[in-house]
Amino acid sequence: MPRKIKVNKGDRYGRWTIIKEVEKLVGSRRFLCKCDCGTVKEVSLTHMRNGRSKSCGCYKKKKVTKHGEGHSRLYQIWCDIKQRCLNESCDSYKNYGDRGITFCKEWSEFKNFRKWALSNGYKNNLTIERIDVNSNYSPSNCKWITKSEQSMNRRNSIEITYKNKTKPLKEWVAILPDELNLNYNTIFSRLDRGWSIEKAFETPLKGCSQ
Repeated sequence: MPRKIKVNKGDRYGRWTIIKEVEKLVGSRRFLCKCDCGTVKEVSLTHMRNGRSKSCGCYKKKKVTKHGEGHSRLYQIWCDIKQRCLNESCDSYKNYGDRGITFCKEWSEFKNFRKWALSNGYKNNLTIERIDVNSNYSPSNCKWITKSEQSMNRRNSIEITYKNKTKPLKEWVAILPDELNLNYNTIFSRLDRGWSIEKAFETPLKGCSQ
């Protein structure tokens, strides 16, 4: 059983200062806190610890006013990166933060991320991609690519478990019997249409409906 995190009156999380612990809400520990601007509010401990809640909202308003891009696409990309790396409630967290993927300290401020993006080819039709999918978001490990390139990269990294062994799909294709006459695109298309792995791998191309 995880040890209960010790939180004391006066502890700070972002712009919040702990006043006292209050009744839990849906299993989450909550605290009455005072923001630096004077606002008093109940806040989830989880949200304070993972950075989802840094203030009553005054801090976010201050940042938006400062760089003037609170509604820009680039700012949303930066927010999305932080969410999937830090927010346990985010649907993508299991593929990022839960795997230890985070972002460099330099990018904790949007202005630094923006400077890197604009100096490295950012355009509104491009998406951010990590060069090493097992490493963090940082200037040395990120680049801007088209959505079609990103889609192809994801296709190439698909892993399939077949007969109790897990390999990238492209490796499975290379070792399937030649008489099946199967290629990567055929199998990918079958799986995308809902075929079982066994059927997709074992049905010969000749004479089957594609």
